[in-house]
Amino acid sequence: MNERLRMYLDCEIQIHYLTDNNMYTDSGRLVYLGDTWIELAKPVAKRGIETFLIPTTAVRIIKVLGPPETDEQLLLRPAFNPDTNGEPKKIKAR
Repeated sequence: MNERLRMYLDCEIQIHYLTDNNMYTDSGRLVYLGDTWIELAKPVAKRGIETFLIPTTAVRIIKVLGPPETDEQLLLRPAFNPDTNGEPKKIKAR
């Protein structure tokens, strides 16, 4: 089953899993796949990132919400500000 899960590594996903006869649903980024566990990172306001460890045998449904982050999505230069005509903004010391 882990080979099938590897295609979702680093994707933004929604996962449905069953533990203790209860069905749970969580969303986040799939950041790690082990032999028996997967790690789901979920951003939480004021606390940073919350991590979920889910047994691979408990996974029932995975829905991809977004593709993995790639280097093409990284901004390598600052965006042009038309108000300053391309000049760097000057900051006054207090």
